[in-house]
Amino acid sequence: MSFSSSVIAFDVVNESELFPKVAQGHHGNNDDSCHGVSSEQLKINDQATIYGTGGAALNYCSSNHDNGLLITSCDDNKGGLRQCTITGKDIRGLKLFGNNDFLPSNGSGGSYSQEHCRNQQLTIGGSWKNQFQTVSIYSTCTVTLSANYNQYRFKKLELGKGATLILPQGDYWVESFILNQGAKVILQGNVRIFIEQKFELTGAKFNENNTASALIIGYSDIELHPDSVLNGLVYSDKKLTLNKNAIINGRVTSNSLEMNDISRINDKTPGLQVHHFEFDYSASPLTCKAETMAVRACANADCSQLFTAPVTAQLSMNPNKNGAWFVNGVNSNLLTFNNGIATAALRYNVVTPTVTIGVSSSNPLFGGNTLCRKGSGSLNSASCTLAFAESGFIFDVPDKLANKPTTITISAVRKSNSSLECVPAFSDATKNVGFWSSYITPSSIPADWQQAITIKGTASTSAPIFIAKNESSRTAIPLKFTKGVASVEVNYPDAGKLALNARLDGIGDNEGLVMVGSDQFVSVPAGLCVKPVETHANCSSADKTCNAYRKAGQTFGMTVQAMAWQTDNDSDFCVGNLSTPNYSDSQMTLASKVIAPTLASGADNGKLGVTSYDHSAQRNNLNTINNQSISEVGVFQIAATAKKNYLGSATHLNIPTAHSSNLGRFVPDHFRVSDTSVTPACGNFSYMDQPFPMAMKISAQNVAGEVTKNYFPPFSFATATLVAENNNNGIDLLSRLSALPVNSSSWAQGEAVVGVSHQANVSRMPPNVSANVYQDGPFEFLDIGVQVQDNDPYPNKIYSYVADADMDAASVGICTNCNAKKISNQTLRHGRVVMDNTYGPENVILAMPVRAEYWNGNDWAINTADNCTTAVYDLASQLDAPNLGYKFSPALVTGQSVRRSGVDKFQAGQLQLLWQTFAASGTPYRGQVTAPLDVPTWLEWYWNWDGTMATQLSEPRASAYFGSYRGSDKIIYWREVN
Repeated sequence: MSFSSSVIAFDVVNESELFPKVAQGHHGNNDDSCHGVSSEQLKINDQATIYGTGGAALNYCSSNHDNGLLITSCDDNKGGLRQCTITGKDIRGLKLFGNNDFLPSNGSGGSYSQEHCRNQQLTIGGSWKNQFQTVSIYSTCTVTLSANYNQYRFKKLELGKGATLILPQGDYWVESFILNQGAKVILQGNVRIFIEQKFELTGAKFNENNTASALIIGYSDIELHPDSVLNGLVYSDKKLTLNKNAIINGRVTSNSLEMNDISRINDKTPGLQVHHFEFDYSASPLTCKAETMAVRACANADCSQLFTAPVTAQLSMNPNKNGAWFVNGVNSNLLTFNNGIATAALRYNVVTPTVTIGVSSSNPLFGGNTLCRKGSGSLNSASCTLAFAESGFIFDVPDKLANKPTTITISAVRKSNSSLECVPAFSDATKNVGFWSSYITPSSIPADWQQAITIKGTASTSAPIFIAKNESSRTAIPLKFTKGVASVEVNYPDAGKLALNARLDGIGDNEGLVMVGSDQFVSVPAGLCVKPVETHANCSSADKTCNAYRKAGQTFGMTVQAMAWQTDNDSDFCVGNLSTPNYSDSQMTLASKVIAPTLASGADNGKLGVTSYDHSAQRNNLNTINNQSISEVGVFQIAATAKKNYLGSATHLNIPTAHSSNLGRFVPDHFRVSDTSVTPACGNFSYMDQPFPMAMKISAQNVAGEVTKNYFPPFSFATATLVAENNNNGIDLLSRLSALPVNSSSWAQGEAVVGVSHQANVSRMPPNVSANVYQDGPFEFLDIGVQVQDNDPYPNKIYSYVADADMDAASVGICTNCNAKKISNQTLRHGRVVMDNTYGPENVILAMPVRAEYWNGNDWAINTADNCTTAVYDLASQLDAPNLGYKFSPALVTGQSVRRSGVDKFQAGQLQLLWQTFAASGTPYRGQVTAPLDVPTWLEWYWNWDGTMATQLSEPRASAYFGSYRGSDKIIYWREVN
C-alpha cells in the first residue's frame, strides 16, 4: 500500500516488517523479545483457524498448546489442517508516541446523525471541514467523505442498521470507532485508519469487496464479534479478539491474539477471491450410500453470481473419521469447480455422532462462512452439520420438461447387517407411502399460482394424484414394491426447482419404523412464446405488401411467455401449451432477425431497443416489453434466448431459442437531406434555364437519426423534388424547377445520392403572348428546397417526412407547416443578349456593341455581374440563309467576303464584335449584312424574327452596314470625298 507524501501524518510503516506472516505477536517498541507478554500470547479456542501459515511456525512467545489448541487450528500448506506451532519469539511493535502520537479532532466540523441524510445520502467534507465531533448513523444511509481532503479526524464514528461509510484514499484518525449490525465501510482508495480507543465490529463488513488496501492501527484493543468481516492489515497495540464466525482476510499483528468458535484469519492480499461456498444435499442422507452434494463457489454474498474463474477447494469433515469424501467416484477431498459449480459425495457410515462439513482451504482463497441447505430448507451454517440415517428411500427424479411425465424407481433400503451397503428394506409388498413436495426455487409462490406434483403409482389404476405441499398433510399413495423397488410416474406442470419427499410410517410389526427419502429436481419450460402485443404487427407475407406497422426506432409492445411441454417436436409453443408461471430469468436476451429484405441482398438484422431484460414470474408468465423497437426497415422476427442450464439443469434441457412471427412492415421515420452543394453557374447568380451544379445526399433514417440500411428496392418507395420561392413570397416555383434524379430505385443502403455531376435549372416563365408578357423575375433571393415524397403504397396512416423541415414554398413568410428542407439561396435572372446595328465605310472595321441584359422587374438592364457568358462570333455563312438568320443585301460577288471577330467572353455584361470586308480583287463589299450571334440557349429570347414564332426562343441578330454611316451625334455634316 502506498500514499502520496502529502497524506503522511505518521511515520512510514514498513508493512513487510510489521506483517511478515499471516499472524504474529509483538512486545511493543523495545528491543526485548517477549517483553511483558502474557502466558498465552496466541490463544485459539474451539474450531477457530488461521489459514496462510504455509505450514510454518508463527512468531508468538506462547500459546494455549496444552489448553485447547486443536489439531485443526492452522493450515498445513498441503490442503489440510494441523495444530499451530510457534517460534517462541515475537516481533518489535510500532512506536506510538512522538511523531506517531494520536492526532485528536478539534470538532470544528460539528456532528451528524441520520436526520442529516437526504434521500438516504449524506456527504461530509464538501464544506471545507475535515475535523468532526460525532458521526452517528443508524439508518439506511450512505455517508460519503469528500475527496477534498486526504486526512479526516473524528471524535466518534458509529454506524449500524444498514448505514454505509464510503472512504476515499487518505488517513483517518478516529478516537472511538464502532461498527454495529448491518454497517458497511467501502473504500475508494488505499486508507490508513488510526483508532485511539477500542475498535469494535459486530455484524459489520469492512472493505468486504476488497476494492483497496486498508491499514488499521489500533492504539488499544480491537474486537470482531459475530458475522463481521474485515479485509486489510490489522495492528493492535494491545489485544486482538475474534469471536463466533468473525473473519479477517489479510494479516494481523497484536500484543496478543484470541480466536474463538469458528472465527478465521485468511492470509490474503487485494485481488480475486471466492466470497464463500454453498452445499446442497438431500433431506435424508443414508449411511449405506454416499450422499451426493451440489457445491457452489460464490462471487457475492447472496450467491446470485458464481465465481466462474478456476477454483480448487479442500473439503473438510469433522470428525474426520467414519467416512470420506468422494470426487468423481474416487476417494478424494480435492474438488475442482467448473464455472463455479462442482459435485462431491460424502460417505458417512454412522448415525452418531453427526458430521460437520465445509471447506478448509481453497485456491483462490475464500472470505465468507460456508453455508449449507438440507433438502428444501434454507441456507445457513447450522445445516452444515448432517445427521445420517440407516434406512430410507432412495430415488432420483431427473431434471425434466415442465408438464412432461417421467417414470422413476423408488428403492426402500436399509444398511446391510454384514456390510456398509444398502439392501432392500422389505421384499414384495404394497406400502402406503406418504408424499409431499417442497418449493426450493422460487421458494415463495402466491397461493393461487401454486401447482402440485402429481404421482401415479403402479398399484393404482386411477388418474395421477396431486400430492400435498407439506409433510403434515402428506398424500398417501399405495406402492407395490418388488424386492424393495417400486415404480411411479411423476409430473410437475410448472417451472422451478422442487423437492419430492417420501415417508413411510411403519404399522403392525413395523410400528415405530420411519423411512424417509427426498430428491430435488428442476422442471424446465419446454419453450418460449414470443408475440407482438398488437395482432396487426404480424406480416404473414413477409414482403413490401404488408401495411406499415411502425417507424424504425418507434416503440411497440411484445410479450415473452415460458411454456410447458405438450408434445415432442413441438413447433409452436404459442398454441395449446400451458404456461409456466414460476419461470424467471434475469438474463433473457432478445435479438432481431431480418426476414425481408434478405441478408443475401445486403440487408441488416438491425438492433433492438431492448436486448435483454429480467423475465419475472407472473400468473401466466406473460412478460410484456412495452418499449421495444427495431432500428431498421423491413420485416423481422424477434428471437428470445433464455439463460442456459436453468437452475443448474442439464444442457439437453436448455430452452431453445424462440422466434416471433414475421413482424412489420417497419418504415423510415424521416428522410434527412445532407451534404448539399449548390453553386451558381455564373459568379454569384445563374440565368433562368441555365444549368447549375447541385449535389446532395438523402438518407432514410430511424427515430434515433441512424441510417436505415434496409431501405432499398423493393422496400424503398420515396422520390424527391425541388421546390423554390423568391423572398418568402409564397409563390411556389415547383413547376419551373428541373427534376431530381431520386426515385424508388435510386436507394442503396438507405441513401440516395445526387452526385456532383448533376445540373439543375430554373426555367423561364412561358410567354403570355396575348398579354405581351415575355419576362419575369428577377429572383434575387430564391430559396431552393427539397421535398421527399414517401409514396408508400400501404402507409396505414404512417408517413415518413423530411427531417428539420424549414420551408413551405407555397406559404408567405416563415412557414408553420413546413414541408421541405431548404438547401440554398440563389439569385436567378431572366436574361437575353442584345446586339446593336453598326454602320460605316466598307474600308474600315465596324464595331458592333453586344450586351447581356436581364429583366430587373421594370425594364431590361445590362447585367454587369456577367463575366462568364461566351459567344461564338464567327459567321457561319457567306450566303443568304433565312433559316439561320443570314441575309446579304446585295449578295457577295466573287472575291468578296465579310468577317466578324472579337473576344468570346462578356465582361461586365458586354462585348464588342468587329466586322470587316475583304476583296481578293476589285472593290470591297458595300451593303447590309444581317447575322445572328451564337449564344447559350438561356440567353436566346422571343425575338420572333419572322412574326410567326412568338413563343420560340431564337438567337439575337443585328446588321452591319458597309458603305454608309449613321453619323455621329457630335458631327453636323459629313461628306464623302473621293
